[in-house]
Amino acid sequence: MESISRRHVIIDTDAKNEADDQFAIVHALLSPSLDVRGLIAAHFGTSRALDRRRSDCRRHQGLEMIT
Repeated sequence: MESISRRHVIIDTDAKNEADDQFAIVHALLSPSLDVRGLIAAHFGTSRALDRRRSDCRRHQGLEMIT
């Protein structure tokens, strides 16, 4: 069986802005060709909104978050 080469990626997203952001995160995490090394919850709106985005990212994955 041939080994799949996985590309290392870091996802930078405003995960609370639109539904397609959450879909893209999950798609990348489940992709056999991507090795997601981290998620960055990009700032969009107030600092309170940024905290909610971090929370969303943590729910989607088990990786350490950069804060």
